Amino acid sequence: MGWVDYYRRRAVLQAALRQVARDGELSFDRVDGAVGVFSGLAELVLALHHRWSLLLLGRVELAFAEAREGEDPADVVSRAWLALAAAEPVLRAVLDAHERRPTMASALARENRMLALNAGLAHPDQHDAVLSEIGEALRTSLRPSGTAR
Repeated sequence: MGWVDYYRRRAVLQAALRQVARDGELSFDRVDGAVGVFSGLAELVLALHHRWSLLLLGRVELAFAEAREGEDPADVVSRAWLALAAAEPVLRAVLDAHERRPTMASALARENRMLALNAGLAHPDQHDAVLSEIGEALRTSLRPSGTAR
């Protein structure tokens, strides 16, 4: 992907979040430029999850850099996740609304594994399914009751 494509995709992602903030839900056909950039709603949601993942990794790294010595890694990771959810409520709402889509399964599994490992709740030599399950439990515990899942 060249820079022109990158900026075009970024503009569509920003337009999607504006559309959700305005209308309350993501409608692929009403996102400016989406049809020319993404193949459909599933691909757009995956791109939004990728954005979330990049932001989350940055937040986790920063949280560890600022953590007090001896602080529980699960608390550090939880704080980073919650801070990002508070900073990006529209993005979080879109992901929550679409997380049960089959196309989201592998993206969520990767996020869950990252959470489990960084939180110190699992070891890299554990099976991916176990890592994902542990991370999902952490992620679920961070969300207000009554939200998706």
